[in-house]
Amino acid sequence: MKHTIRFTQQKIGRYQTLVAAQVYRQQAALAPFRYQAMPELDPALLSPQFDDSDWQVLAPHTYWGGADTHFVLRNYFTVPANFTADAPIA
Repeated sequence: MKHTIRFTQQKIGRYQTLVAAQVYRQQAALAPFRYQAMPELDPALLSPQFDDSDWQVLAPHTYWGGADTHFVLRNYFTVPANFTADAPIA
């Protein structure tokens, strides 16, 4: 006996509805990222105390890169206190 599963458009739609409720259950906005193009990574950039205040600030949903560009992005994020500790964040 051969059994096949066919994912029809209706079945896929039902699965999307089930999954959608689980996506982004907990979310918080991120501040814009800071961007710096550079030929190679400087280990000093990994320090939280590194001063990136003169780096370009990237607005959300904008194009900022180019082909074969080496770059560093920096940002800070704190998990909000109202997030459930044992639930996935992303």
